[in-house]
Amino acid sequence: MKVEIFTLCSFANVENGRLNILGTIDAVNAHQIPAIIPMCALAMKMRFDKIEEGTKKIRMSFIDADGKSVMPTLEAAMQFRINPEMTTASVPFVMIIQQLKLPHFGEYSIDLAIDGRQEASIPLFVRQVQRPHRRNCPKYRRDNRCFHIKLRQLISGSQLFRQQIISSFRLPAAFCGFLCDFASFRRRKCSRPSLAAL
Repeated sequence: MKVEIFTLCSFANVENGRLNILGTIDAVNAHQIPAIIPMCALAMKMRFDKIEEGTKKIRMSFIDADGKSVMPTLEAAMQFRINPEMTTASVPFVMIIQQLKLPHFGEYSIDLAIDGRQEASIPLFVRQVQRPHRRNCPKYRRDNRCFHIKLRQLISGSQLFRQQIISSFRLPAAFCGFLCDFASFRRRKCSRPSLAAL
């Protein structure tokens, strides 16, 4: 028996005997612990010889750097048959995991055992990253200032000019329409004489 593929990923499924894998994961960035992955999958493809066909018990575990399991062991069983014309066959298998919780930063090991024998192991790293301080970021201040300048031009400009300004925002059409309506409302409000002027 040989493990040809074993990976943690965002999603995986088996369709018509084909293993589909989306977004492999070997590192997770987190601002704080526990780090939580809302949904992920363990995908694997194993190749068996003809004499090994039958039922296999699969066990997968997540182990931290201290050798402690961070979640209940995942267990499953699969049964397969090999075509008489073939000497070996690949068997795909997927296990979906909901709310994977990793309690601390550092390295983890994902271990795969088949019929009680460990056959594969892959690392998973949880890295700490700082939250960006956007208001102290020069690019944020520059973009924010540019937006307010365009907004003032939007309110005071002509209809054609307003459409040109809105298109430069690169916003969804519905929101662009809202900005146009807002600009027209502001123009009417600003042009209306006040009671004090009367």
